[in-house]
Amino acid sequence: MPNLKRIPVTQLKPGQFVVDISQQLGHMRVSASGWVRTQIAINELIAKGIVSVVINEEKHLKSKNDDALSIKDNLGHVPFNQELDAAKKP
Repeated sequence: MPNLKRIPVTQLKPGQFVVDISQQLGHMRVSASGWVRTQIAINELIAKGIVSVVINEEKHLKSKNDDALSIKDNLGHVPFNQELDAAKKP
């Protein structure tokens, strides 16, 4: 049996698996389960009126970047002036 725990959404951390929404203000429909990958996602839950969630303490992403595309790793760094010159060319 999974180790489930109810916590306030303010204690939710990136990498945790949300099983269910246990308390919500308002009537906005929110997906009930899934990985929370970023602090931005947590902030969105708070903005939608989520008060508390049920997490599975046994499921945790090893890294907040698991299964996420990292654009920064795939693209090189180009100086702004070089980009500006390229944008001005017809």
